[in-house]
Amino acid sequence: MKHGLAATSAWISGRHSIDDRILALLHEHGARKLDELDKILPDVGSASFLLAIDRLSREGKILLGPPENGDYLVSAIPASRSLYTAF
Repeated sequence: MKHGLAATSAWISGRHSIDDRILALLHEHGARKLDELDKILPDVGSASFLLAIDRLSREGKILLGPPENGDYLVSAIPASRSLYTAF
């Protein structure tokens, strides 16, 4: 039986877009390093994964923190605090 991040990844794989899968993992398990997220989604190619990260960042749905030991920290931005929410 799978537990934790692997179980979440297995549950959402195949039925949702890469973007949805990344957001679900971040919302459920909190901020993760970029390399860790890539490893959690082994069925997603690296190019597709990085394009999804770029797209989510530009849409204001995730935040990329400065590199820590050579790896970026990725955090989900709550919908109510989106960078593009009108004030």
